[in-house]
Amino acid sequence: SLVGSEMCIRDRKSPDGLLGVAVFFDFRIVYGSEKYSDELRKHINKLIDGKNLFFRQLASEVSKYNIPTDIFRENGPENGHASPESINIKNAISPLVDFIRVYSIQHHVGESNSILRLEKMLRMNIIPEEEYQEIENIYSRMMEIRFRSHVNAILDNKSPDNMVTRDDLTAIEQTMIRKTFSEIIRYQQKMLDDFNV
Repeated sequence: SLVGSEMCIRDRKSPDGLLGVAVFFDFRIVYGSEKYSDELRKHINKLIDGKNLFFRQLASEVSKYNIPTDIFRENGPENGHASPESINIKNAISPLVDFIRVYSIQHHVGESNSILRLEKMLRMNIIPEEEYQEIENIYSRMMEIRFRSHVNAILDNKSPDNMVTRDDLTAIEQTMIRKTFSEIIRYQQKMLDDFNV
Protein backbone atom coordinates (compact mmCIF):
# COMPACT_ATOMS: atom_id res chain seq x y z
CA SER A 1 0.00 0.00 0.00
CA LEU A 2 1.01 3.63 -0.40
CA VAL A 3 0.94 4.26 3.35
CA GLY A 4 3.07 1.17 4.00
CA SER A 5 5.57 2.24 1.35
CA GLU A 6 5.82 5.74 2.83
CA MET A 7 6.53 4.21 6.25
CA CYS A 8 9.28 1.99 4.78
CA ILE A 9 10.92 4.99 3.12
CA ARG A 10 10.84 6.95 6.37
CA ASP A 11 11.64 4.00 8.65
CA ARG A 12 14.60 2.21 7.09
CA LYS A 13 15.04 -0.48 9.78
CA SER A 14 13.25 -3.35 8.00
CA PRO A 15 15.13 -5.15 5.18
CA ASP A 16 11.89 -6.76 4.00
CA GLY A 17 10.25 -3.34 3.99
CA LEU A 18 13.07 -1.91 1.88
CA LEU A 19 12.76 -4.69 -0.67
CA GLY A 20 8.99 -4.26 -0.68
CA VAL A 21 9.39 -0.58 -1.47
CA ALA A 22 11.78 -1.42 -4.31
CA VAL A 23 9.23 -3.79 -5.85
CA PHE A 24 6.47 -1.23 -5.24
CA PHE A 25 8.20 1.02 -7.79
CA ASP A 26 7.50 -1.59 -10.47
CA PHE A 27 3.79 -0.80 -10.47
CA ARG A 28 2.12 -0.17 -13.82
CA ILE A 29 -1.34 0.94 -14.82
CA VAL A 30 -3.63 -1.86 -15.98
CA TYR A 31 -6.87 0.00 -16.44
CA GLY A 32 -8.12 3.57 -16.31
CA SER A 33 -6.53 6.97 -16.46
CA GLU A 34 -2.77 7.37 -16.22
CA LYS A 35 -3.36 10.56 -14.26
CA TYR A 36 -3.48 8.75 -10.92
CA SER A 37 -0.42 6.62 -11.54
CA ASP A 38 1.49 9.75 -12.63
CA GLU A 39 0.45 11.55 -9.45
CA LEU A 40 1.48 8.54 -7.37
CA ARG A 41 4.92 8.44 -9.00
CA LYS A 42 5.41 12.17 -8.42
CA HIS A 43 4.41 11.77 -4.77
CA ILE A 44 6.83 8.85 -4.23
CA ASN A 45 9.61 10.70 -6.05
CA LYS A 46 9.21 13.64 -3.65
CA LEU A 47 9.45 11.24 -0.71
CA ILE A 48 12.73 9.69 -1.88
CA ASP A 49 14.51 12.84 -3.09
CA GLY A 50 17.60 13.43 -0.99
CA LYS A 51 17.11 10.24 1.06
CA ASN A 52 20.75 9.10 0.78
CA LEU A 53 20.45 6.70 3.72
CA PHE A 54 17.41 5.06 2.13
CA PHE A 55 19.35 4.42 -1.10
CA ARG A 56 22.43 3.25 0.78
CA GLN A 57 20.41 0.69 2.72
CA LEU A 58 18.43 -0.32 -0.37
CA ALA A 59 21.66 -0.90 -2.33
CA SER A 60 23.04 -2.92 0.58
CA GLU A 61 19.94 -5.14 0.78
CA VAL A 62 19.65 -5.89 -2.93
CA SER A 63 23.37 -6.76 -3.08
CA LYS A 64 23.10 -9.56 -0.52
CA TYR A 65 22.23 -12.28 -3.04
CA ASN A 66 25.17 -14.70 -3.08
CA ILE A 67 25.99 -15.35 -6.73
CA PRO A 68 27.41 -18.87 -7.28
CA THR A 69 30.45 -18.18 -9.44
CA ASP A 70 31.51 -21.83 -9.11
CA ILE A 71 28.39 -23.09 -10.89
CA PHE A 72 28.87 -25.94 -13.39
CA ARG A 73 32.64 -26.22 -12.84
CA GLU A 74 34.06 -29.65 -13.65
CA ASN A 75 36.35 -29.74 -10.61
CA GLY A 76 34.11 -27.83 -8.23
CA PRO A 77 35.23 -24.77 -6.29
CA GLU A 78 38.66 -24.49 -4.76
CA ASN A 79 37.43 -25.50 -1.28
CA GLY A 80 36.73 -29.02 -2.53
CA HIS A 81 32.93 -28.95 -2.27
CA ALA A 82 30.91 -30.18 -5.21
CA SER A 83 29.99 -27.59 -7.79
CA PRO A 84 26.24 -26.80 -7.94
CA GLU A 85 24.57 -28.74 -10.75
CA SER A 86 21.51 -26.54 -11.10
CA ILE A 87 20.47 -22.96 -10.58
CA ASN A 88 17.30 -20.92 -10.39
CA ILE A 89 17.85 -18.69 -13.41
CA LYS A 90 15.25 -16.12 -12.28
CA ASN A 91 17.05 -15.67 -8.95
CA ALA A 92 20.35 -15.46 -10.82
CA ILE A 93 19.04 -12.54 -12.91
CA SER A 94 17.52 -10.72 -9.92
CA PRO A 95 20.73 -8.91 -8.82
CA LEU A 96 20.94 -7.31 -12.27
CA VAL A 97 17.23 -6.41 -12.21
CA ASP A 98 17.76 -4.89 -8.75
CA PHE A 99 20.77 -2.91 -10.01
CA ILE A 100 18.63 -1.42 -12.80
CA ARG A 101 15.72 -0.84 -10.39
CA VAL A 102 17.76 1.06 -7.76
CA TYR A 103 19.24 3.51 -10.27
CA SER A 104 15.83 3.92 -11.90
CA ILE A 105 14.25 4.80 -8.57
CA GLN A 106 17.05 7.23 -7.79
CA HIS A 107 16.68 9.03 -11.14
CA HIS A 108 12.86 8.93 -11.31
CA VAL A 109 12.71 6.64 -14.33
CA GLY A 110 9.01 5.79 -14.59
CA GLU A 111 9.30 2.63 -16.67
CA SER A 112 8.64 -0.69 -14.92
CA ASN A 113 10.26 -3.01 -17.50
CA SER A 114 14.00 -3.55 -16.91
CA ILE A 115 15.09 -3.10 -20.53
CA LEU A 116 12.90 -0.01 -21.00
CA ARG A 117 14.38 1.41 -17.79
CA LEU A 118 17.85 0.71 -19.11
CA GLU A 119 17.11 2.39 -22.44
CA LYS A 120 15.71 5.46 -20.70
CA MET A 121 18.73 5.69 -18.40
CA LEU A 122 20.94 5.61 -21.49
CA ARG A 123 18.94 8.44 -23.09
CA MET A 124 19.15 10.42 -19.82
CA ASN A 125 22.96 9.91 -19.72
CA ILE A 126 22.70 8.09 -16.39
CA ILE A 127 24.69 5.18 -17.79
CA PRO A 128 27.23 5.22 -20.65
CA GLU A 129 26.65 3.36 -23.92
CA GLU A 130 29.21 0.66 -23.09
CA GLU A 131 27.57 -0.11 -19.76
CA TYR A 132 24.14 -0.18 -21.39
CA GLN A 133 25.33 -2.65 -24.05
CA GLU A 134 26.94 -4.93 -21.48
CA ILE A 135 23.96 -5.00 -19.10
CA GLU A 136 21.48 -5.49 -21.95
CA ASN A 137 23.62 -8.32 -23.31
CA ILE A 138 23.83 -10.08 -19.92
CA TYR A 139 20.09 -9.71 -19.32
CA SER A 140 19.16 -10.95 -22.80
CA ARG A 141 21.45 -14.00 -22.60
CA MET A 142 20.02 -15.05 -19.25
CA MET A 143 16.41 -14.46 -20.30
CA GLU A 144 16.97 -16.50 -23.47
CA ILE A 145 18.11 -19.46 -21.36
CA ARG A 146 15.15 -19.00 -19.02
CA PHE A 147 12.60 -18.88 -21.87
CA ARG A 148 14.16 -21.87 -23.60
CA SER A 149 13.94 -23.83 -20.34
CA HIS A 150 10.23 -22.96 -20.08
CA VAL A 151 9.55 -23.99 -23.68
CA ASN A 152 11.38 -27.30 -23.25
CA ALA A 153 9.41 -28.05 -20.08
CA ILE A 154 6.11 -27.37 -21.88
CA LEU A 155 7.14 -29.56 -24.83
CA ASP A 156 7.92 -32.34 -22.32
CA ASN A 157 4.47 -31.91 -20.74
CA LYS A 158 6.05 -30.59 -17.55
CA SER A 159 5.24 -27.53 -15.50
CA PRO A 160 7.77 -24.82 -16.42
CA ASP A 161 9.97 -23.54 -13.62
CA ASN A 162 13.13 -21.49 -13.41
CA MET A 163 15.56 -24.29 -12.57
CA VAL A 164 18.32 -24.87 -15.12
CA THR A 165 20.66 -27.86 -14.84
CA ARG A 166 24.04 -28.63 -16.36
CA ASP A 167 22.31 -31.00 -18.82
CA ASP A 168 20.13 -28.13 -20.10
CA LEU A 169 23.18 -26.19 -21.26
CA THR A 170 25.99 -26.55 -23.74
CA ALA A 171 29.57 -26.31 -22.44
CA ILE A 172 29.82 -22.85 -24.01
CA GLU A 173 26.65 -21.72 -22.19
CA GLN A 174 27.97 -23.04 -18.88
CA THR A 175 31.14 -20.99 -19.33
CA MET A 176 29.06 -18.00 -20.40
CA ILE A 177 26.93 -18.23 -17.25
CA ARG A 178 30.02 -18.26 -15.01
CA LYS A 179 31.39 -15.22 -16.87
CA THR A 180 27.99 -13.53 -16.64
CA PHE A 181 27.89 -14.07 -12.87
CA SER A 182 31.32 -12.45 -12.53
CA GLU A 183 30.02 -9.46 -14.49
CA ILE A 184 26.92 -9.22 -12.27
CA ILE A 185 29.15 -9.23 -9.17
CA ARG A 186 31.06 -6.31 -10.67
CA TYR A 187 27.81 -4.36 -11.05
CA GLN A 188 26.80 -5.22 -7.49
CA GLN A 189 30.12 -3.78 -6.31
CA LYS A 190 29.68 -0.68 -8.47
CA MET A 191 26.31 -0.04 -6.82
CA LEU A 192 27.80 -0.49 -3.34
CA ASP A 193 30.60 1.94 -4.21
CA ASP A 194 28.22 4.50 -5.78
CA PHE A 195 26.03 4.53 -2.66
CA ASN A 196 28.96 4.43 -0.20
CA VAL A 197 27.90 1.12 1.34
